[in-house]
Amino acid sequence: MFKPLRDKILELAISGKLVPQLDSEPAVEQIGPAPSKDEEPFALPEKWKWVRLDKLFNMYAGKNIKAALIKSSGRYPCYGGNGLRGYTDECNTSGTFNLIGRQGALCGNIHLVSGDFYATEHAVIAQHCDAIDPKCAYFFLIVLNLNQYATATAQPGLSISRISKVYYPLPPLEEQHRIVAKLDDIMGNLERMDQ
Repeated sequence: MFKPLRDKILELAISGKLVPQLDSEPAVEQIGPAPSKDEEPFALPEKWKWVRLDKLFNMYAGKNIKAALIKSSGRYPCYGGNGLRGYTDECNTSGTFNLIGRQGALCGNIHLVSGDFYATEHAVIAQHCDAIDPKCAYFFLIVLNLNQYATATAQPGLSISRISKVYYPLPPLEEQHRIVAKLDDIMGNLERMDQ
């Protein structure tokens, strides 16, 4: 019911219009090559920078697992390209990561996952650097619509090499924290209203 409003709020967040810019926060240093003015998808606030995903995230595919080893209950959640697939008795990843679906109609979808879990080969694990708030990245990656970079075949898929060159709008870290707090508040209110 509130999807258009949610989308608009996320657009405001990724373009630097959701929370105020603070003079006390330092500008982001440029990491890696900057896009030309013609390549910039939209204008950013003065202290933000466009940075390629491969300069902010170490991205790699999860590991193959036999379907018989994925159960309806178990010790560790198991994530594939479309989110939670079930549970396993082993994990191959530990920490907080954004997972990017890499195969199927929903490739490019984003899931923020924390703890010990198993990531299958259909998920790209995006391990963030210190300049990134992982929850802010979750919201921003949704807006970047990585699905648009999928190969147009019978079974759409995303290659890590292709999405690694996508430019990401990077705010100062403290501003990222403020964006997350504001989005959590707004999205929580929308969820309550939806119910």
